[in-house]
Amino acid sequence: MTLLEQVKTLLGITGKDKDALLNLLCDKVTAQVKKYCRLSDVSDAG
Repeated sequence: MTLLEQVKTLLGITGKDKDALLNLLCDKVTAQVKKYCRLSDVSDAG
C-alpha cells in the first residue's frame, strides 16, 4: 500500500479529487522527516 493510499484510508477519503494535494503534503512531510533524521531515504520497512 502506498503512502497516499495509507493516508486516504486513515482520513476516510475514497475519491481521487484530493490526490494532488495529499501527494504534495506527503512529499513535504517525507522531506522534513528525512532532513530531521539526516536520512537520504525513507522507505516502508513493513
